[in-house]
Amino acid sequence: MNIEMFHSKLFEFSKYRIRITKFPQLSFGHLCLDMHMTLQLAKREGSLVYFEPPEKENINMGIFDLECNQVLRIRKEDLPLKQYCKEINDGTPTWPYYRRLLIKDPLPIQIPEHRLDEVAQVAKQIGISPDAKIVTLHVREPGWYRTIGHSEAKLDTQNYPTNAQIESYKKAVGHLLSNDYTVVRIGAPGVTYVSGPGVVDLANSPYRTDLLELFCLTKSHFLITGEAGPRQAGEMLNIPFLTVNAIDPFGAYPIRSDGLFITKHVIDRETGQRLSVSDMLSEKYHAAYRDTTRWKYVDNTDDEIFQAVLEMIDTVQGVSDESDLQNEYRQMVCKASATLRDKCFYVRKWGADNGFIGEGRIAQFFIDA
Repeated sequence: MNIEMFHSKLFEFSKYRIRITKFPQLSFGHLCLDMHMTLQLAKREGSLVYFEPPEKENINMGIFDLECNQVLRIRKEDLPLKQYCKEINDGTPTWPYYRRLLIKDPLPIQIPEHRLDEVAQVAKQIGISPDAKIVTLHVREPGWYRTIGHSEAKLDTQNYPTNAQIESYKKAVGHLLSNDYTVVRIGAPGVTYVSGPGVVDLANSPYRTDLLELFCLTKSHFLITGEAGPRQAGEMLNIPFLTVNAIDPFGAYPIRSDGLFITKHVIDRETGQRLSVSDMLSEKYHAAYRDTTRWKYVDNTDDEIFQAVLEMIDTVQGVSDESDLQNEYRQMVCKASATLRDKCFYVRKWGADNGFIGEGRIAQFFIDA
């Protein structure tokens, strides 16, 4: 199994099976996804779980405090020495990395009961009432990679394709506030501080803790995010989420039926033409995926994000059904994933899992455009 993808192995000790997972990739999204997949595998095979946490590098490590009452985690002091454990070939596939079928049905993963009062009290102190209708918001602003501790980062994070400007969320946030939602901004400390009645900038708050951020997520009616780690946290904690400013329909496609997404506008620098949503499923696009010298990535507009939020509210409230066009697009994504699987590493890693791409949708207004 590729250690740079999902490093989880099953061992046998006496009458016990123990699944041990390491976390080679220091990003919040990979931590959440690897943990989620481990717990799902352990539930299926009836094994115990041991996590080897990475050294913290300014990422949310609160997920290692979470509990799942359907899987028993063991402590380091209770882990048998490896020389007394026999490794088992469990037959789990290497590809795809993103095992959609494995995690499509959620597990009850939550903050431990004895920690809830503690974080709820801090939440109340910073303006989040116990009965607040929370929407969490994550916006990856330029420079994010360095803010989470990667001081030697070689990525051009100032112009990284998945960046976005928080100003373009104003109209959507205004609508949420006018409908009595509390908007909690999460993530790494941002370049832009946000404030106002009903808005809590937890990312820049001195009261922020890893567990408090997760508490806000678990209490959310839904999450608004881009292609970033909180998406995988949303899946693990079974929170509906809306992905905006996505740059890849395969990786962004929501697994569960309460998920929506829209993509950025991609301009072909050679022709000046904007790619259609079907063009973004082509080999031509994925052969130069994220190449900013080949493609120009244009953020979703204020109005597009607003329209997506309106549709997301309807989705969460169960008042919108999937249209024929949305269903047709899902089939296109599945077909393209199968075609590109052996040609494009990214699609093979994040695309359909044995023909399953997900039960969510691309936003109706976006595919109508």
